[in-house]
Amino acid sequence: MTPSSVVGALLLHLPSDVPVDPDADTARRWLEDELADPIYHEPPSLLDAVLRWVSELLEDLRTASGNLDVRTAALVVGAIVVVGAVVALVVAGPVRRARRARASVEVFGDDTRTAAELRA
Repeated sequence: MTPSSVVGALLLHLPSDVPVDPDADTARRWLEDELADPIYHEPPSLLDAVLRWVSELLEDLRTASGNLDVRTAALVVGAIVVVGAVVALVVAGPVRRARRARASVEVFGDDTRTAAELRA
């Protein structure tokens, strides 16, 4: 028997319709049991929490912007830019304009032995 004939024979014996047809109460109980799994109730990650906080902050600023004058709005935007720059510097570090000195490319610069002497 070849593997393809075995697979073909197994496929012939598989049911072609859905083997489970629960009534409404059973389906509801199964759904409640599935959704009670702790994986569905994990707390948000740190990134999710920060993004949610920023989103809420921006939404609050948008709703409050009707009451702000131009100078106050510019001050708030400037403060956000400064805080973003400080966070970027803390995370990425300062920009370095000076390049580091290149390492010497000579590995055996002072070695005058021949290849045969090195193999010996």
